[in-house]
Amino acid sequence: MDLTGLADEDLLRWDSGAGKWVPETPQSISLPGLQFLLTADETDSTEHNTSTAESGAHKTYHLAANSYDYIKIEAIVQVRVEQDATTRADFTWRFKEAGSTVTDGTFTQRIIALNTAGADSGNRQLATLSVIIAGGQGSTTALTITSQQTLSNAATGSRVLAFRVYGYKDEALEAVQGPAGPAGSGAIYVVESPAIDLASFSWVNQGSATAAAALSGGANILGYRGASGGTWEYRALVKSAPGVSHHVAMLVMRRRVGVAYHLWGIVSRASGSGTTNIWGPMTNGAWASLYGWSSPAGGTDRTLVNTGADAGAYWGEDQPLIWVHYEDDLTANRRYGWSIDGEPANVAWQYTEGRTTDFTANQIGIGFADYSGTTDGVAQIRAFNIYT
Repeated sequence: MDLTGLADEDLLRWDSGAGKWVPETPQSISLPGLQFLLTADETDSTEHNTSTAESGAHKTYHLAANSYDYIKIEAIVQVRVEQDATTRADFTWRFKEAGSTVTDGTFTQRIIALNTAGADSGNRQLATLSVIIAGGQGSTTALTITSQQTLSNAATGSRVLAFRVYGYKDEALEAVQGPAGPAGSGAIYVVESPAIDLASFSWVNQGSATAAAALSGGANILGYRGASGGTWEYRALVKSAPGVSHHVAMLVMRRRVGVAYHLWGIVSRASGSGTTNIWGPMTNGAWASLYGWSSPAGGTDRTLVNTGADAGAYWGEDQPLIWVHYEDDLTANRRYGWSIDGEPANVAWQYTEGRTTDFTANQIGIGFADYSGTTDGVAQIRAFNIYT
């Protein structure tokens, strides 16, 4: 593949006339007020009754550290007073952030029973409640909802039927004009992912490796080769993993594909023991590989998967853009896969193991590993997207 004259920060398009990749200039697109659904818990909570004290949390969502402009918390709630007519009760709902009721986060419903006796005596009501709070939390924060009522008996109660959390932010994205679409549709635009915040990562076994911001929010990384050939050694940029179930999608553009035994991929790591997995494209035989280390320079002690023939369409030596995926459900399993578009719903999963097998990961990141000991690895990470 001819990369003559290209800079590390270039976005590329294929020029069929010239027979090579050439730089493409992105266009800026402003997308104000994007909404991201962070959780949608549609299961009923236990009813709070026989008490006038405030309930515990009907629902809880652990909001990860984030860069949203603001957060919307929403709940569908149900209250009931199954008593004779004119019996009434007040129900107070409280949205809380880290245990404290948020500003404008208190709502009160008054219910009056309608009939005097029989199966239809009493009253039940549904309501949708929501509140807006500031985003940008610096660490994992509990968002909850509680209730309290003025009557204490088994025929008076409150529960939550659904609990949803949304993140909102303005995005300034870059788009590259692609080829014309179907007749009458005009050109196709490919939108780049949110910028990679390199300052949020820390090096492990950096050596002489470097990382720098690239055009349109990517990251240029020089993975410095190992000290000697014949032993795997890795270098990585890592950060804390979210404290909830999470999915990572990373778009890799390899810039030096003619060297055997270079592995670029997603890191899953235990900070305490240093035990590490790296999953991604291997520049040898069109493999996709998952390797494991107990220490960065100690050589691999776990070759978990090498996918060969089935990986050719995704991982060939001439394929510059590759999406790799990692997911930790935080309850049972972690798994590794690839996709052609970066969408979590379209992943072809290749390997699954128990999330405590060999180690329990509390870090994620970007890794480079080398076996040859003769040539530095070069790649551009176009996207590192985290979904919770």
